[in-house]
Amino acid sequence: GVYDVTDFVRQHPGGEKILIGAGGPIEPFWALYAVHKKPYVYDLLAQYRIGNLSKADIVKDDADDPYANDPVRHPVFNINNPRPFNAEPPLNILADNFITPNDLFYVRNHHPVPLLSQRNMNFR
Repeated sequence: GVYDVTDFVRQHPGGEKILIGAGGPIEPFWALYAVHKKPYVYDLLAQYRIGNLSKADIVKDDADDPYANDPVRHPVFNINNPRPFNAEPPLNILADNFITPNDLFYVRNHHPVPLLSQRNMNFR
């Protein structure tokens, strides 16, 4: 679809960041800001729909999934959102130890976890 979000910019929680997708497909931004892939967001967006692209005008974008290299998380997490990853351990597991084990810390990411190489980094 084609959307005119001019009247929504002031209401958008991210402010004018919404405009980085202006004039193009929203899918690459929603791949990065996956929290938007929710039914209530689609419902909200529907009121700003002003048309559709013809099939001839649609450009296929085979952009890689920006979250494909995120680390595997502990299976016990209560996942609030898988992309970007937002999760917390169950309270009964936290109560088992005075010190929370590193792999059970609350996790919240706003973007994909970057790939780092020790060969390309200087650690001090």
